[in-house]
Amino acid sequence: MNHAQQLADRAQEVRRPRIAPDALATGERVRVQPQLVSSPQAVELLAEWLLAPARSKPVIVISIASGHTEAWIDAARLAAEIGDRAEIYLIPTGKASWALADRLPARTEVYGGAGRLYPVGTDWTSNPYRAPLRLAWATTDGPRATDALLDDVLTLAPVDRPEETQPSSQAQAAASVTRPGLTGSDQAAASTDALHRIPTDPAAELSQLQLLVRAVRREKDRLGRRLEETETALTAVEADRDRQRERCGKADQRRRELEKELKAALARSVPDRLDEDAFCDPEEQFRHEVYLAWARRIPKSEKATRPLAPYVIGPDFLASLMIIEGMDRAKIVNVVVEVLTGFRSPGRDLHQLRVDTGGNSRAVVRADGAVCWRVALQKGSPAARRLHFWRSGRAVELSRVVVHDDMTP
Repeated sequence: MNHAQQLADRAQEVRRPRIAPDALATGERVRVQPQLVSSPQAVELLAEWLLAPARSKPVIVISIASGHTEAWIDAARLAAEIGDRAEIYLIPTGKASWALADRLPARTEVYGGAGRLYPVGTDWTSNPYRAPLRLAWATTDGPRATDALLDDVLTLAPVDRPEETQPSSQAQAAASVTRPGLTGSDQAAASTDALHRIPTDPAAELSQLQLLVRAVRREKDRLGRRLEETETALTAVEADRDRQRERCGKADQRRRELEKELKAALARSVPDRLDEDAFCDPEEQFRHEVYLAWARRIPKSEKATRPLAPYVIGPDFLASLMIIEGMDRAKIVNVVVEVLTGFRSPGRDLHQLRVDTGGNSRAVVRADGAVCWRVALQKGSPAARRLHFWRSGRAVELSRVVVHDDMTP
């Protein structure tokens, strides 16, 4: 006796189901009760049995999801419908399922509520698809996975044959039933295999044909449900697409309306002269204008973090405002506010004034260490205005308003 046969006999001695004597006496098909595999010894024996070449029946192993005591796949129903065509085992997800996985080839394990049919022979050890895995993620998945395993057994498991005879016409018809998912040579092999497994007993033939018809109907119903689900999902996607298009259209229309309102408001607005006649003293008047512009432009939530820096009005600054032409005074005041608060508006081109136009020229620095800075009031021509100011730390001294080509601090 070879080693494989010894393993098979040893496993059979430990795990062979108990069969009632009256069942043997009447010759009825024996219902194999599912057996729980949880101890290390039982796991080792099950692994040996699955890998034994001498095993003559398929084996179904159903896992119990972690944290549960009952399997989602209906093992009792499988046992009732397949009789002794296959053996059924239950294994909890955890130490037992991991131990079994360690003893089996990669991608042939079972855990997490799923079930797997291990056919006879050892071809499945090198091709896991020959040992189909049926997933179940929740109780609601149990009936579907149970049906799939039942179909697997009816397709792969041998049926009792009293004797080898020429298949009947009904058997040939049953053998021609297409198995879902198989094409080409696999389909031909499955059909031939099914042909040789049809029993010669008329009642058994009828039973087998009825089971095959049920399998085909289940597959048809499953494909019909999938088609309905796909069509429903597609309808939902198309409806959502239409809603998004409508929403985008409304948003675009609203944007155009707001742009028109903004243009109209700008057209109606009159430059704020900042109450230029509030003070007799020109310096007090300019400081008044700067404060009002700061109060208007800086939001109340930012006034504490963007105060006006301390500043001095240089001796030539107000005079430069008097002689400059083509420059709105409110624009100058707004740029001064930006300088004093550190606010950066696009296009101001703020930079230090250089002693000459050389690439490595140094900045203009006064004897007291203050650096002269230059910021754009206008752009695009040699006469475009610039604001010159001195900065020492945070303190600012407003120097002059000049044209672009005037580099005098």
